[in-house]
Amino acid sequence: MDKIAKIFENSWENIVNIDPKKGLRLVIIAGAYILLRGLVTRDQNRRQLARQVRQQEEKVKEERQKTLLERPDELDVSAQSSSTEFGWGKKTRHRVKKQQQLFESAVEDLKRQQELKLSGAIRDDSDEEIEELLED
Repeated sequence: MDKIAKIFENSWENIVNIDPKKGLRLVIIAGAYILLRGLVTRDQNRRQLARQVRQQEEKVKEERQKTLLERPDELDVSAQSSSTEFGWGKKTRHRVKKQQQLFESAVEDLKRQQELKLSGAIRDDSDEEIEELLED
């Protein structure tokens, strides 16, 4: 217990006996640390929020594309009204290009699926024919 009391007294004496120059340096360093810590924390929070917003926008965009490709007749009313709007501006042209690209990719996917089904059917038929020939 005496050792703890001596340590406390020595540290208190060291704090009280700090010369003004060292005290001012200590206050400046502590103040700068507190100020910079607040700024860095605020910047990190802003970046994290921006990253979350981007991820959310990408997620919504992917979901919208999936619903457009899988079930175009089940789109929400806002998406239908935005796709049927009339206009001559840059936004309209951009939106029409996106819709056209989505439609083309959907058509290509359907063609690929049909080709795979047809090629699978041909292979199955040929395999069956070969088995019949071998049996005969």
